[in-house]
Amino acid sequence: MLEVSLASMIKYSPFLKLKSNEAKALESLQKEVSIYVRPLFDIPRTSKIQTEQGIIKRIEMGFKSITELYRKQPIEFYLDNNDIDDDITLSGSNQYEYILLKFSEFKPIPVLALDRNSNHNIAALSHLSEHGGKIAIRLQKEDLESYKLTKPEIVNLYSKINKTQTTEIHILLDLRLIDNVDTDHSLVEKFLSQFVVDFAFDTIISAGSIIPSNISTLISTNKISHKPRNEKLVWRKLLPRFNIQFGDYGVVSPDYSDADLDPKLLRLVSTPKVFYTYLDNFYILRGSSLHTHPRGNNQFFDIADKIVPEVFFRDPTYSDGDKYIHDRSYLSLKRPPKAGSQGSWIKGMLSSHITYIVNNI
Repeated sequence: MLEVSLASMIKYSPFLKLKSNEAKALESLQKEVSIYVRPLFDIPRTSKIQTEQGIIKRIEMGFKSITELYRKQPIEFYLDNNDIDDDITLSGSNQYEYILLKFSEFKPIPVLALDRNSNHNIAALSHLSEHGGKIAIRLQKEDLESYKLTKPEIVNLYSKINKTQTTEIHILLDLRLIDNVDTDHSLVEKFLSQFVVDFAFDTIISAGSIIPSNISTLISTNKISHKPRNEKLVWRKLLPRFNIQFGDYGVVSPDYSDADLDPKLLRLVSTPKVFYTYLDNFYILRGSSLHTHPRGNNQFFDIADKIVPEVFFRDPTYSDGDKYIHDRSYLSLKRPPKAGSQGSWIKGMLSSHITYIVNNI
């Protein structure tokens, strides 16, 4: 009964990459926040040219991160391999079958989809038949464009789900990058108006982001900007008609991957970038090259100094992330010797972001 009651409290699903900093951000959440969160974890790709060895290495790293998370903050999650080439088999097994078996002790929620290797859904349904529980169907924008074309595929999935020990069906609407609020809202509204009539389900989640893979298309170097979080605006416009949960990609691009570059070369092109969430907006700050700027990573001290005087900055007791900013700003009684790295700032800003979303939806 406790499991059911906690599950019914979920109101936010951040779509995250299964990386150390994202998992550690979840570890840092206060209990009164984490009980409302059910993340989706995507196994991240490491390069454009993917190999069996590289994918297995990433899975092992993700497994370690989940293990550490569960020691401190057990949390229910969806698990998917949307970002990697699922035609690549792992140790002679279907890739998604391998992943679900690897993480089975944590009881991940399998994810079905319409755009994957044919063995992907077989693995998800087989896992469900063996273990029972919840399952999710992840729909991309192209799946929503024509309900007439997509419906037969969903009917086929439902017929197979009904033969398993399914307890709940969750629908994940993955809008990824949202450039136009009205266009994406219209797309989702038209699709859902027909879907909710034809299919039974337990939860629908709408998720998206404004953060592109190339940050320079959103903000130039050495600039500060306020940008609306379009995923939140789309979700709000859907609420009058549909009982729909909120999701987003946190403070990282949906198309993020570890750059296929030598770390030394990566530093030449990397710039500090921080996303701080307030109201329906991001406050975005970007520095210049970590390699050529005279202050290097110490630019993050400057970024902290710019955030703390803003009227929307929350105090250091609000979240681990807000404390992280405060401690590196001029408000701190003693700043740490290092300003942090892009990864540690992602961890902090994600902790702040998730806490703020849970407290304000």
